[in-house]
Amino acid sequence: GQGTAYLASVVPGAEVRDMPPHVVIKELILPATDRGLKKATDGLVKEVAILRRITSDKIVSLYDFFIEDMRGYL
Repeated sequence: GQGTAYLASVVPGAEVRDMPPHVVIKELILPATDRGLKKATDGLVKEVAILRRITSDKIVSLYDFFIEDMRGYL
């Protein structure tokens, strides 16, 4: 319930090492208020830091993340 997930194909030639040909992009809509945006951004950065430390076949791998137009993408 926190966002929308999209199945995406990796563009040939733009692969990251060990990245599969298909990935899932998670989109989170961030709050429009300054206070809400800061809290949501901090939470997203914390989630990214945790996912980058985990290496398990049972947990998704994080390749990258970015924030654009009041949305966060993992």
